[in-house]
Amino acid sequence: RTDGQAVTYRRLEGELSRSGMAWVATDKLAVLARMKDAEGKDVLHFLRTDGTIVASQTLPLPEHEHGDENMGELAIAPDGAHMVLAYGKDVFFMNRDGSVRRHWRGDEEQLMAQPKFAPNSKRIAMKLLKEEEDSYRRVTAIVFFTPAGEEVSRTVVPKTNLALIRPASPSTQPAEQDPNGPE
Repeated sequence: RTDGQAVTYRRLEGELSRSGMAWVATDKLAVLARMKDAEGKDVLHFLRTDGTIVASQTLPLPEHEHGDENMGELAIAPDGAHMVLAYGKDVFFMNRDGSVRRHWRGDEEQLMAQPKFAPNSKRIAMKLLKEEEDSYRRVTAIVFFTPAGEEVSRTVVPKTNLALIRPASPSTQPAEQDPNGPE
């Protein structure tokens, strides 16, 4: 928070996720952290915009994969009733109280990323990433779920050859040619 002159800084306990933040209300933010104790529990810290910690909630998650590069991605429904935590191959569809409704686990090649709730809180969209033989990991589909974790549909993202795609131009008019030709 800043007024242009001063900034509010708050150090939180635990190792924070870079993409595990979501607004809970206009003045309250949820931040996902992994505690550095032996158990390594995941915790949601709730803060007001003035830096005051409102609450911290330990999440009773089953065993799941996570590493230094995969600290979890958080989405909270606009109506506040549900949330989703994505740890790549492990996705947790949860009630707001932290209870797990469904644990989705992808196979070795699938990763789910960037959960986003629809404005009406009835659907969640996530990117499905897959490692391909001749390519790097890429988005292969957008998958839609209910808050309970049931897959509703998926839209395939076709593979494209980026070398064949022309950049967009601000004008559809051809560039004027120099009457003297190229230099």
